[in-house]
Amino acid sequence: MSRPIWKLNNFNSFIYKNIFYLKISKLKKKKKIIFEKSLNIPALYFNLNVFIHKGNIFKKFKVLKYFLGMKFGRFIITKKPFYFPENKKKSGKR
Repeated sequence: MSRPIWKLNNFNSFIYKNIFYLKISKLKKKKKIIFEKSLNIPALYFNLNVFIHKGNIFKKFKVLKYFLGMKFGRFIITKKPFYFPENKKKSGKR
């Protein structure tokens, strides 16, 4: 089943407030901080820097044309990558 057309994008009140202030150009210089990674990226955020909360730090993210309409969390890696430890050469008897 496909997604119904009548469903709107997932925005919270913070995003709506930012969109309102962007239209009247009061929020151009302020930091845009996103705490919920499940929100969709609005079209007015095009070419703006956004700080997305990763759990312990904020990650700077520049919104490009390709990212519009997608979720913020899709572009932020929250899990630490695992690397196998290097094997130390054992000296002495085998």
